[in-house]
Amino acid sequence: MKKITLASLFSLCAFTASAEWSGGVGYANLSNDDINFGALVGEVAYNVHKEEKFSLITGLRYGIGIQDDSVRYANTTIDIELDRFVAIDVKVQFALNEQVYAYLMPSYGNAKLSASVVGESVSEDEWEFGYGGGIGYQFNQQSAIEASYQQFDDTDVLGVSYTFKF
Repeated sequence: MKKITLASLFSLCAFTASAEWSGGVGYANLSNDDINFGALVGEVAYNVHKEEKFSLITGLRYGIGIQDDSVRYANTTIDIELDRFVAIDVKVQFALNEQVYAYLMPSYGNAKLSASVVGESVSEDEWEFGYGGGIGYQFNQQSAIEASYQQFDDTDVLGVSYTFKF
């Protein structure tokens, strides 16, 4: 049993050492007909499968609200805050040339919102499936900039991010 455990640990170490991890930081704008939020978003991703012009990348994004909004209802202003935004992504990426790539990205995301009016506050969060795509420009083998669009139910998410491999 000890040999199997040691062999498993060594294979796990070899797997993570050869991993193609990347990270990123960016800005996302979440909006629908009624509200508009800005979020600072961090991401981590792993390149699961890579060929010459095709990659399959899984990722996790986490964002915090940095721009809140308010709505008027019955002569009362309701302040709405984006507490957090989380998404699990699968990015199907295609190289267009040496520096430019495009991708399609289905996601499963969650946004937690808080609303407050006249000293009372309530929060709600909901998970939804989303889809979208984007384009990236690779400066070198280690860094790139990306612009993306996604839609979750009736919410549009526009984003721009700087990504780097580690």
